[in-house]
Amino acid sequence: EAGSYTDTAWFHSPQIFGIPYFPLSGSALNESILSGPITGNLSVTSSPYTATSDIDILVGDTLVIDPGVTILFEDQVEFLIHGTLIAKGTEADSIFFTDLDQVYPVWRGLTMFNVDSSTELNYVRISYADKFLEGSIWEGIQSGGGIYMENSSPRISNSVIDHNHSVWYGGGIYMEGSTPVLEFVHIFDNHSSYDGGGIGIVSNSAPIIS
Repeated sequence: EAGSYTDTAWFHSPQIFGIPYFPLSGSALNESILSGPITGNLSVTSSPYTATSDIDILVGDTLVIDPGVTILFEDQVEFLIHGTLIAKGTEADSIFFTDLDQVYPVWRGLTMFNVDSSTELNYVRISYADKFLEGSIWEGIQSGGGIYMENSSPRISNSVIDHNHSVWYGGGIYMEGSTPVLEFVHIFDNHSSYDGGGIGIVSNSAPIIS
């Protein structure tokens, strides 16, 4: 949702006796601030966007992201996908998902649940994410630094997954019971504290990689 802001400006008027300064208040929507459930279209004209708390595509909803859009995520913020994400950039205008300042702690990457092949990522870059939660390493999802997918089959092509980290499996991508299609996906400089720095594949996952 868009962020809402209210502020006060003070104006000086020598023509108003006894009130040399008087306030005018107003509010405005910042369409570049993202938070909570999200659907519809993210236009490049309002880019870059900043996600200040978790954003979520709900079941049955679709989010379309235009070529050239950048989304910057604040610390520990996650992009949850239960519905459909269509992020189709071009070779000249990629779509970027990255951390706001790239200083640790960073954002928590994309997390997909029961996503089908209608979710498409083309010419996107996902970087500087970490599936780490403050506190116990046994709590929450801490695999799939760049992308965590569970029972999902998205199509990802011509994309870059780099400089991500996870506590357990798959610093770049983690898949569980999933059948994604990965075409010309460059996965590099990702790390895991346990296993599978690039990709973690478990629970009968059967990706198609080319």
